[in-house]
Amino acid sequence: YVYQNACKSRCLDYCCVATDDPRVAKAVKAFGGEVELTDARWKHSTERCWEVCQRLKRRGAEFDVVVNVQCDEPFIQPHHIEIVADLVAGSDAVMGTLARHEHREEEEENAHSVRCALDADGNALYFSRASVPPDQDQIAAVSYKLASGICGYRSDFLPNIRKLPRASSGSKAGSHSQQRGAASSTDVDWLMVNRMIGAGHQVKVDVMDEVDVRGVKTREQLERINRALKEGSLVMTPEV
Repeated sequence: YVYQNACKSRCLDYCCVATDDPRVAKAVKAFGGEVELTDARWKHSTERCWEVCQRLKRRGAEFDVVVNVQCDEPFIQPHHIEIVADLVAGSDAVMGTLARHEHREEEEENAHSVRCALDADGNALYFSRASVPPDQDQIAAVSYKLASGICGYRSDFLPNIRKLPRASSGSKAGSHSQQRGAASSTDVDWLMVNRMIGAGHQVKVDVMDEVDVRGVKTREQLERINRALKEGSLVMTPEV
C-alpha cells in the first residue's frame, strides 16, 4: 500500500524503497518496485534518504525536495505527499511534515507515537514521544498534534543533517524529544528534527482534517487494521 500510494503522487520524479535488509529488497523487487540498498550503519531513515540522494545525484538526477514516507504509514495518500513537498518548496522551511488532531480516547493507543507542538503559524516548536504538554506552563498560542510518518526535506539541506549541533539537555526541544519509547531504524529521527529547530531552521507542519490517517506502530494495531479491512469496516481507497 505505502509504495503503491507513493508512486501515484504527481509531484515525484522517482520513487523507491530504501532499506538495508536484503529480504525487504527481495520482496520489493518481487512486486516490481524500485529499491535502493543502503548502509546498515544508519540509525534512522533520514540518513537513508541522504545516502540515496547522494547516489542519485552521482547518476545525474536533479531534484529540489525529497519526501520520506515511513513503511508503517499505509494510509498516507498521494495528495499528502504533494502537500508535504509544497510545504518545503513554497517556503523557507528546510523540512515539512503532516500532523493530525488526537482525540482523548486515542492517547493510550498512541503511546508509541510522536506528538508535535506548533505555533500559530504552523511552525514546529518541538517533537516528543511523551504526552504533551509535559507541564502546566503551556502557552495559549501553542497547539499539540499527533505527528505522521512523512517528511519532506530540501535536497540541498540533507547533507547538513549529520552536522547539526546537539540540543542542550535544558532546551525544550532537547528535553522532550524521546521521553517514551525507543526509535527503530525505520523511524524518522525526531531528535534530529528537534536539533534542526534548535539550530534555528524552520520546520513547517500541515494539520490534516482526515481522521483515519494512522500509522501502524504495534502488532496489535496491525492485527486490528487487518481485521477491520477483512470485515469491511475500514476501507483503504488509494487515489487514482
